[in-house]
Amino acid sequence: MAKEKLLSIIIPSYNMEVLLPRCLNSLIVPPEQMEWLDVLIVNDGSKDSTSAIGHEYAQKYPDTFRVIDKQNGHYGSCINAALPVALGKYIRILDADDYFDNAVFRQYLDQLKNVDVDVVVTDYNMVDAQGQIVSRTVYDILEHGQVITIQDEKLAVMMMHGLTYRTDHLRRIHYKQTEGILYTDSEWSFIPLLDAETLCYFKLSVYQYLVDREGQSMSKQQEQKNYPHRLKVLRNMLMAYLGDHRNSNTINAWMTIRNYFINIYMIAIVKGSNHKENQQLVRTLDEELKSLCPDLYESLGDYAVNIFGTKYRVIDQWRKHKMMNTTLLHQLVRIDNIFLTFKFKLKKLLK
Repeated sequence: MAKEKLLSIIIPSYNMEVLLPRCLNSLIVPPEQMEWLDVLIVNDGSKDSTSAIGHEYAQKYPDTFRVIDKQNGHYGSCINAALPVALGKYIRILDADDYFDNAVFRQYLDQLKNVDVDVVVTDYNMVDAQGQIVSRTVYDILEHGQVITIQDEKLAVMMMHGLTYRTDHLRRIHYKQTEGILYTDSEWSFIPLLDAETLCYFKLSVYQYLVDREGQSMSKQQEQKNYPHRLKVLRNMLMAYLGDHRNSNTINAWMTIRNYFINIYMIAIVKGSNHKENQQLVRTLDEELKSLCPDLYESLGDYAVNIFGTKYRVIDQWRKHKMMNTTLLHQLVRIDNIFLTFKFKLKKLLK
């Protein structure tokens, strides 16, 4: 039987020959720590040299890097292919166009070996193509290194970039990610947390998340084109929440899925005002939500956007006005955001 490693890292990769080397280089640590790592490069049917690059690293570091070559099946299929063969006590995802801060990663590994929890949360940065930090996500939910029982705390919405799971926890709940669609990292960020018991927070910005890359699934163009995928993922998360977890979980899960609903509804209502097909898809899901989870449905109606000092209940108004013109609302939100940004910058200049 293969020796257990400390950490498995799944790297879903599709046509990433340009960015994959930077990603993999960020994982090269001192020899002692290399022995702790199990890096699974999942080549999702790439048409470029992604596979060849992965195999180069596997040849150079055979005890650390492995390549899984498979037919194209999208993001979830990469996770599902890697989970059964992962050797690490813990497991996390690193997208091939992103990378770790190498120095911080080494600190993280040293501290990871001293904890025994279901979930480890770390901070992350959003970076541009030049590696400059655009924004920082700092959870600051606890003291660094503190271990808690998850259901005793009100936690922030977690993102894939900051999550590490105990591998046995994922296997115990028979976790499987939806295949064939995009945005299933939201499932990874929510469903395993429903059954997790213990959590530790490291105040370390390990993950460097590249934003505004051309063709990225999070770009504005792709966001609208692939919006139906978002709704499928959201419904999967809702059904997981309504399964065995609704009565046994604290407010954390309820608040988290509420925030997901708000974000995804707002993409259709405000950002995608010209995409009537997407709005209709949301209305269909909204009617289902009304039947399945009335308390969550009512809570969404209370959500308000502050526009020039006036609170506007966007989702409630959208429900009441079937032919609501959201283009004007979109422009008002944009103008208000520009105005607030200008006020903030002016205040800093006048200090």
